[in-house]
Amino acid sequence: MAGSAFYVLLLALWSAAPPIALPICIGIYAIAWDIGFVSFITPSGLGFREGAIVGLFALSLPSPLGVSAILAVLSRLVSTAAELVCVSIAYISGGRQMPNLQRDQSDQTSLLEDETRGEGTDRSLPEVSSRARVEGGVIRD
Repeated sequence: MAGSAFYVLLLALWSAAPPIALPICIGIYAIAWDIGFVSFITPSGLGFREGAIVGLFALSLPSPLGVSAILAVLSRLVSTAAELVCVSIAYISGGRQMPNLQRDQSDQTSLLEDETRGEGTDRSLPEVSSRARVEGGVIRD
């Protein structure tokens, strides 16, 4: 998906890009992302991924001067913006669940404390006759 978006970004910058550029863009983006991931020197491969994009474009597609450098920088900006949007959505949606998780955790803690003090409820299984059968998770006589 990210490689396809990378191709659409290329089309926005260079409308005369050949259709064969789609699989090339997908491959270039994947390889550049891997190079950026493996570089431990910079955060998120900053600079390494862009350099890989420019270098791989120079080897694979005869593009106008400067398009690959602009594409590399814009792809970094677009991917960073997408990550920020996703993290923001996760933060906002996860904030509503936090009070429920804290309440469930406190309930479990109090239940555990009750069981260690011997005040817990009897959780033994009900007696089942030998001719009983289970249908759909329900015990039937």
